[in-house]
Amino acid sequence: MPPTLAGPAPPPNTAKRARYEPDFDPTLTAGQAKAGGFRPFAWQSGPHGGNGDDFRFASNRTEGKYRTGYHESAVTTDTLGFLRAAHPIGPGVCQLPSQAPKGSFFEDYTGMVVSEQVLRWLLRNADGFRTDTAQTILSAPKGLAAAHSGSGPQGAELDTTGQSAAHNLLRAEIMNVLSLNPNTTKGLTERALVVLMASMTVSSMAPGRIARKISGGTKSLKAGKWARRRWEANRNQAKRRVNEMFSQLTADEQHFVAHHGRHFLDSTQAGVLVDRRTIPSLRATSEDREETEEVAGEVAGGGYVKTPNATLATKALPASLSDYGMMATEPFRAPRRSIV
Repeated sequence: MPPTLAGPAPPPNTAKRARYEPDFDPTLTAGQAKAGGFRPFAWQSGPHGGNGDDFRFASNRTEGKYRTGYHESAVTTDTLGFLRAAHPIGPGVCQLPSQAPKGSFFEDYTGMVVSEQVLRWLLRNADGFRTDTAQTILSAPKGLAAAHSGSGPQGAELDTTGQSAAHNLLRAEIMNVLSLNPNTTKGLTERALVVLMASMTVSSMAPGRIARKISGGTKSLKAGKWARRRWEANRNQAKRRVNEMFSQLTADEQHFVAHHGRHFLDSTQAGVLVDRRTIPSLRATSEDREETEEVAGEVAGGGYVKTPNATLATKALPASLSDYGMMATEPFRAPRRSIV
């Protein structure tokens, strides 16, 4: 059985909201909902554990009549491939591959000895963290943004300059966490790691004010007017979901998530001295932002709200930890089927 959420009692009005379940997630295809994920796989010792080596999931059609692929928003495809090639070398420890492609981000991590437990947690939970490439603009280094491949229509692709560097920020934080020992690192548990990946996802989706700065703007975003107008509303909804999950953690787990969540956010804004993005204490993400359309035709979104928003997420937390990645990223995917 997958691990379940534990901790303090959920908010008192949880019963008024439907609990998140893949079966009732309209952004999943019927096949994904039935499978309970995108590409579920079980951990197996030795190289290439699980079902196949490719973590990517094929592009598919949305109810908006366009097709979109997926951005693996916490553990990138090549990160997962590298990690799955690790092999046990002793009780509770694994060694990462001794080689990586020349020029690869992972060259500095070849041969690294890691905790099998942390590795298992990453591989077991990475699948659910996926956003539609048609509405993904990433937080890049130095406070910049980079459109994801597939975020614009064929022949009118948004500016993807800096996309590789933006993905490297995700790769770096995952490898940083993988270097930790769960026996000596306070708060490093499976559910804390899941909440951290959700925090990273939200931070890596550039806020509207930054996303609009890409060369050529965002007017041709493939997901269209609906996604542009709801850009910051979708980010706010994801933030509420992540922070409700965060509220269920122990104090040590919260400290772990907050520390590494801030570390990742800070990695996107090295050298930025004004209008820095911030994550307050006792939160997993930054505060909500204004959802208004500030520039006609561009993705919406303004500055942080002056009064913190206490509104709850539209759905209650799932019973299973394995479903949390899908819940956290649902606001960043378009409907694919009608739920009756």
